[in-house]
Amino acid sequence: MMVMRHSRIKLNSFIKLNFIRTKIERAQTPNSEFPIPNSQFIGKRTIMDHIAAAEEAMMNERLRRKLNEVNTAAQQHLAAVQDHINFTLQQSYFKCAYECFDRRMKQEEISNCVEHCSVPVLKAQNLVESEMAKFQERLSRSLAVCQDKYEAAKLQTNNSSAALGDLESCVDLSVKESIDLIPHVAGKLKAHLSMDN
Repeated sequence: MMVMRHSRIKLNSFIKLNFIRTKIERAQTPNSEFPIPNSQFIGKRTIMDHIAAAEEAMMNERLRRKLNEVNTAAQQHLAAVQDHINFTLQQSYFKCAYECFDRRMKQEEISNCVEHCSVPVLKAQNLVESEMAKFQERLSRSLAVCQDKYEAAKLQTNNSSAALGDLESCVDLSVKESIDLIPHVAGKLKAHLSMDN
């Protein structure tokens, strides 16, 4: 017998940023016979790398929080859709399936009846998964463009702070556009599922 899966809308597992970490150069002792504390060999370049790495770590944390904002917005706007699938449609499924268990019917007929009952809820789950996959793919592409611009800016300038600032602005815009899109995605799903607003 078919078992309905519990639908849960979540973005975190799909949206991931893989920003390239700045490699911090290690101070090396030039002459092993006369070791001198590494701190004496930390040059301006290495200090700048440490600063850049710290800035990038802070940026990654801010980006993580921004993605959480998208996830939170999606959960809020799509809560009614999730509730409709998990309760209204699945309740109808179980009521329908219950009626299939008639002793006058053959086992194959019962199975076919139960499978027929599952169609609405499965179609709804597949619809939501498809729309959310498209939404996530759209956001991922937008964020990938931001990262490409950031990597190009790092190659063209020595000012990592400016590059990170541009990256944050780009991500801010992508996140805002995605959050603004969520109500439209929710509305489309509600219309397809014949839900009352």
